[in-house]
Amino acid sequence: MNLDAPGLANAVVRLENFGPEHRDALEASGAIDDMWRWMPVIEGGVSFDNYFASTLKHRDLGHIKPFAVFRQSDDAFAGVSEFGVINALHRRVRISAFWHPPSMRGTLVFPATQCLLIQRALDWGARRIAWVVDTRNEPAFRAFQKLGATHEGTLRSFMRLTDGSRADMHSLSMLRDEAKEAVERLEAQIADAHVA
Repeated sequence: MNLDAPGLANAVVRLENFGPEHRDALEASGAIDDMWRWMPVIEGGVSFDNYFASTLKHRDLGHIKPFAVFRQSDDAFAGVSEFGVINALHRRVRISAFWHPPSMRGTLVFPATQCLLIQRALDWGARRIAWVVDTRNEPAFRAFQKLGATHEGTLRSFMRLTDGSRADMHSLSMLRDEAKEAVERLEAQIADAHVA
């Protein structure tokens, strides 16, 4: 199965392949302004237009598989995420560019989104699923540990941020069997929440 095949949905969220039709929702959400402090420098500078164009360019080149996230209960724009650093030969992939509106943080939106992405990576044949998180972003780091990702260490001075500083990044991952267990836990969490 392709990483960007249609049909990514569960009771909480649905993921759509990111494209021009998502521009207005993304811009209105304030996501990019919120994300700049965690994002690496990209060619062309810090602006929404540049971010959007860069995302579509790298999507078209096959470097990333980006998604727009929508909450199922009210069809509200619920964020973005993507597959990147895709290596089919070694069957490894990274889940990155994750962002959800502040009002949806701490809800089922994040675990439900990650559940879909982890399962899709497994369906693609992933043997290793990875995340990198800025060491200053403790809420995100704890959230991935709660999913069951293993903290492998710290990547020092890993990337240059838009403010010119260099970020140290936590490296986390799941291997295939760990990812299967994570999906089972997350699906049970989602099911329990919708029964209650």
